[in-house]
Amino acid sequence: MKRATIVFQFLFIFPVAAGWSSAETQAPKVAQVAKGGAEIHNRKDFDTYLAKFNSCDYAGFLDYFADKFEMIHVGGDLRSREEVMKFYSFLHRYVKETVTVDRLVMDSNTIAMEARVRIEGINELTPEVVAASHYPRLKPLKVGEVAIIPQFIHYHLVNGKIVKVECRE
Repeated sequence: MKRATIVFQFLFIFPVAAGWSSAETQAPKVAQVAKGGAEIHNRKDFDTYLAKFNSCDYAGFLDYFADKFEMIHVGGDLRSREEVMKFYSFLHRYVKETVTVDRLVMDSNTIAMEARVRIEGINELTPEVVAASHYPRLKPLKVGEVAIIPQFIHYHLVNGKIVKVECRE
């Protein structure tokens, strides 16, 4: 299988707190799926979605999400477009991230990806900045500092819309 390298600015991942309950690993109970807009039904659709990340097109990548969704990662448990945009607007002031996809498996309901996430500091993310933010799981990072983190990223889909994305190291 040919390795696909996909770069996007989205999933700034450090270890998520241990001890997740089963409720945190299940899809939302009620998935309200937005009508129209962008959907993921095949690899080409997924690659387009990732390209939205690469260009920091937050509204564009969020178009692939259902009205009700859950995003679990270092930014916390985000459940609205406003929360997602707030997190990434904050995060991308301090870091540039690229994701190299090593393996990707998908069907109509699930996308499972093994990836390496490369994080590079572009502005210093100090312990004080982290402490003052709403994102206490972020790790401080100096300008020019690079971290490469193996990552498992799982998407749950309903009718081509993302209802849950979960990232784990």
